[in-house]
Amino acid sequence: YYLDLQRRTADMEKRREYVFKCQEILADDVPVVVLWHKTYIDAYRTDRFTGWIPEEGIMGILTLINLEPIKPPETPAPTSPTPTPAPAKVPGWVYGVVIVAAIAVIASLAYAFSKK
Repeated sequence: YYLDLQRRTADMEKRREYVFKCQEILADDVPVVVLWHKTYIDAYRTDRFTGWIPEEGIMGILTLINLEPIKPPETPAPTSPTPTPAPAKVPGWVYGVVIVAAIAVIASLAYAFSKK
């Protein structure tokens, strides 16, 4: 209301009075005026880091200067490691014997069926 009046008034004293009235209204409503509003959600890991500062303001949780990683609980080392048996390596000559035997079986079967 007073803003419109001060715009339309040519008298400088009246205009000054209206502007002061606007300032007075603003000063009365300052606790209600929102200067900043958080428009996002902060996600942070309290199980991995300590030192989070959950404060209102522009930075808030984004202030990472106080963070320290939480050390995982120490697991006791086994007293003696269990040896795992290594698989036995098959020598190359065994593969050769298997191949020769397979060829011999196939050849003998082919010869036997060709006689009939």
